[in-house]
Amino acid sequence: MRCFISVTPSASVRERAFALAERIVSCEANARPVLPGNMHVTLQFLGEIPAGMAETVSNALAGAVSGFPPFNAGFRGFGAFPSESNASVLWSRLDKGEGEITGLSRRIADATVGLGIKNGENRFLPHLTVARFRKPVNLSRLEVFSQLMQTEIGMFAIDRIALMHSDLTPAGPVYRELCSCGLKA
Repeated sequence: MRCFISVTPSASVRERAFALAERIVSCEANARPVLPGNMHVTLQFLGEIPAGMAETVSNALAGAVSGFPPFNAGFRGFGAFPSESNASVLWSRLDKGEGEITGLSRRIADATVGLGIKNGENRFLPHLTVARFRKPVNLSRLEVFSQLMQTEIGMFAIDRIALMHSDLTPAGPVYRELCSCGLKA
């Protein structure tokens, strides 16, 4: 089964991110916004794991977050992967709590590598994916993108992580929480 570990921002933050992203993607016919219910911050993508391994991963996560206190985080503005001039993905960057969430991601990666799960080779950039483009788009030419680049999206508390199952369907991904672990000092 295809899995990842994530945190989910508050509903109000996800709804605001969706509303702002819609202003950008409404300028492009080939855009698909991410629905607020699917928005999350991926801490580690696990890929395909055996169904029986979920409990082992859950136990590793509980150990990884032991003693890690809850913290506040916030999103501001938008960016794109791989670049603003050749965008395939529109995202909002986590600009408050970045050090804490990076430390949390590192702990999770250290805990799961012992399970035979490879750590991502890319540098961790905490972000909220808000839209995808079917064909690359030059966002830097859109005035609305420039206007919203530094817009505050909102603060939220991170007090738990979740192991998620991702089922890819023609209508888009369907996520299901397999387990969660609370953060506490």
